[in-house]
Amino acid sequence: KIDRLGAYLGLKPGFTGFMDWILALRAETGVPHTLADFKVGTEKFELMSRMSPKDPTAGGNPVPLRCDLHHAVSTPRPRQTADQAFRVTSS
Repeated sequence: KIDRLGAYLGLKPGFTGFMDWILALRAETGVPHTLADFKVGTEKFELMSRMSPKDPTAGGNPVPLRCDLHHAVSTPRPRQTADQAFRVTSS
């Protein structure tokens, strides 16, 4: 579907062309790259968790939204480098 959308928009073929377009659009419109960059404090996470399943776009999500799961994935975690995130430990 992304290929068809990209072709309709006249973008470079493939997902990379679409992603480049999205990133340029976000830069042009000032949309931050991460939730942390939106500067929403953790005190709002409980409210956002209750609101997310009721959002009109929630029905299009491939996984049904649940308040408890939204809160779990929205809670900030310490940033890691790629090496830390993908570190393989030997046993």
